[in-house]
Amino acid sequence: MGKTEKKLSKAGVARLEAYEEAGMIGRLSQSSKFKISTCSGMKNKKRTVWVFVIKVTKTLRRWPEQKERKRCWVELNKLNRVMADQTIASAIMKRFR
Repeated sequence: MGKTEKKLSKAGVARLEAYEEAGMIGRLSQSSKFKISTCSGMKNKKRTVWVFVIKVTKTLRRWPEQKERKRCWVELNKLNRVMADQTIASAIMKRFR
């Protein structure tokens, strides 16, 4: 999950994170973006998360964080089984059913 960066828009951060964390290149849908209010980590601090839909056009064999992260495809109806933040998982599942 990306954090705000001064030189990048929210969409730019989403695109960068898709590349760094999963080796995915693609086009973001500006019309399908939405935000979710949730709480983060142990401190239970409130935060707003922007979700962008990306149409993947290329899946890289190597990417920056491949040693730290395992890439996997998940069916929408099983998203809540693999995501740590259930608020985000539920919002995504509800939005795209």
